[in-house]
Amino acid sequence: GETLPAEAVEVSVVGHVLLGQQAMFRPPDDYKGWYPDPILNFTSRADIPQGDSQSFWLRIRAPRKQAPGAYTGRVAVKIGVAEAWSCPVDVRVRAFAVPRKPPMDIVINFDPVGAFHGPRGYTAVEPPDLHDKPASNYPAHHPVNLWLPRKMEWVDFLADYGITYKSHGSTGWEPDFEVVQHLKAQGRLGLWNLGVGRIYGQQKWHFGAKQRQQLIERLRKYRYRYDRAKELGLIDENCYTQTTDEVPEASMELAREFVELVREAYPGLQFLSAGGRFTGYEDILVPEISRYVDPDRQAEWDAARAQGKRVLWYIAHGIPPYPGIELEAHAMEPRLMLGAMQAEHRPDGFLFWQSSIWNAEHPIAAGPYTHWPAISHIAKWSPVTHGN
Repeated sequence: GETLPAEAVEVSVVGHVLLGQQAMFRPPDDYKGWYPDPILNFTSRADIPQGDSQSFWLRIRAPRKQAPGAYTGRVAVKIGVAEAWSCPVDVRVRAFAVPRKPPMDIVINFDPVGAFHGPRGYTAVEPPDLHDKPASNYPAHHPVNLWLPRKMEWVDFLADYGITYKSHGSTGWEPDFEVVQHLKAQGRLGLWNLGVGRIYGQQKWHFGAKQRQQLIERLRKYRYRYDRAKELGLIDENCYTQTTDEVPEASMELAREFVELVREAYPGLQFLSAGGRFTGYEDILVPEISRYVDPDRQAEWDAARAQGKRVLWYIAHGIPPYPGIELEAHAMEPRLMLGAMQAEHRPDGFLFWQSSIWNAEHPIAAGPYTHWPAISHIAKWSPVTHGN
């Protein structure tokens, strides 16, 4: 006599995006054309030209108090009002609830305002100074401006997937204490970035007297973030700052000096660093996946954990034979990475640099073939990436 409520069932059209350029790390003769990707949950109907195939995404969420057992139903496809095809659907509800917070650390940035890169064919604009001000540099119809009033809906949507809204620092970025408190009250707060100082290591950088003074001034400028977090009782194992990112060996001593300054200014704050080399001051180490699984470095990760540190892994681009999430990557790759590979290699979590580079001028309003540009990385010296 038990039933799944109607609102537990969602049917959506799977939309398509056009991939037309040479992709980074992919052979030149790779398929170019329409790829299925966005789930268009605003519609369950689609016009399908003869000869095309079209996917529909069926999602069934069992309420947390649903009685466990097997539920049987039926899915039907209609053309107009006439039923064209149907099949049975069996759903098994397990006798446990999925944890409200993931058992692993997830650091995936979501920051549409600070992430706009402006690919070829689009005009790059500067993002606004603060997250809670209108994105005045964007037209009113831009996805960023339509997103801002619905921020808290996104916060809960992302938390359903274990993602804490805003994880990295970028231009115009600020920690959002309203969001942090909201997720903590729900028991769903994961790692979140206080963002008080960060250096990038792709270019050789110099830490002279002038740069040192600039850093000290920046640390004073952002002191209010630390004081506010402390006042709210948020300086704990979930609160971190990302201090270094892919620092080269030649700059390592300077990086250590940088981190020492931050540690002195912000006692008790967790430090996260990403890349292949670390200063020794980190609480959270995030090597790239190829380095994490390197047999020659296992002793390094074991020693870090023995000291109470956490060791995550990350991907930047899917460079074969390692998994990626670009649209050209096989759909099995992210499933392997966060499934079988997670179980085999036991990282403490996963970091990914950005999930919201919205380079379109308009949101998706129709489908299944959308206007949404899938290009997510542009550089004059390299091909593009799609969905990265």
